Amino acid sequence: MNRMYDDGIFTFGWGNNPKRAQLKGRRCQVMAWGGLNSCLVKFLDNGQREVVSKRALRKDKPWNDLDDSLQLFVSTGNDY
Repeated sequence: MNRMYDDGIFTFGWGNNPKRAQLKGRRCQVMAWGGLNSCLVKFLDNGQREVVSKRALRKDKPWNDLDDSLQLFVSTGNDY
């Protein structure tokens, strides 16, 4: 496995043709890493599987990158 892309959740980032435009912005998980810069991904919204370029994947931001005020609001359990 390529350590640059650990087993996490990604967002498909390319939209430069009609097929990719339908995939853009959808969250996916890598199922297998292939050769020639390709990988098999499973989209989380409907389970669709596609072979895509590794370069089209954008790593989702971890929780600690979110706005601090939002974290504080959620972590305190306020019922506003």
